[in-house]
Amino acid sequence: MSFVTLLQDSVRVWRPTETIPQTGLGVPVVTWAVTVPATARNSAIQRRAGVVRDVGAGDAPEGQWKVYMLVSADVRERDVLEVVAGTQPAGKYFLVDEVYPPRGHHQQLTCRLYLGDPPA
Repeated sequence: MSFVTLLQDSVRVWRPTETIPQTGLGVPVVTWAVTVPATARNSAIQRRAGVVRDVGAGDAPEGQWKVYMLVSADVRERDVLEVVAGTQPAGKYFLVDEVYPPRGHHQQLTCRLYLGDPPA
């Protein structure tokens, strides 16, 4: 069985870039660039752990997700994965917390839900 046959999800990878105004004052401007286009079945998303945490105003679900992608995918920490199709609902976003060294034919990412403004 090939690793590619295990990929069930299609994701687009967005990379943020912050630009600080030349004056050094003001709010940094964040721009987004696509580093991995959404192709048919380029990843596999798996829920790893789910916990409920006290966020001050009550409990909220929080969890980690494992995402597997081909070694050729250009993914770094702080990138945002946008689900386009597959086992997760389209329009769901994940923030990459950690990228593990490649293991032969794939790389593993640890992610959490991204709750910021969607990349555009």
